Amino acid sequence: MSDVIVYAHAGHWLTSVAYFLPVVGFLVWLAVVQIRERRQRDR
Repeated sequence: MSDVIVYAHAGHWLTSVAYFLPVVGFLVWLAVVQIRERRQRDR
């Protein structure tokens, strides 16, 4: 037998990315809002 690494096909990757990207987007948005509020509070 040969050593072969089997990867999932693109459909599996796309569904994982489809679930993951909105979470990342929300976290980035939340960080931006926090930074804006801190800057306004410090003025």
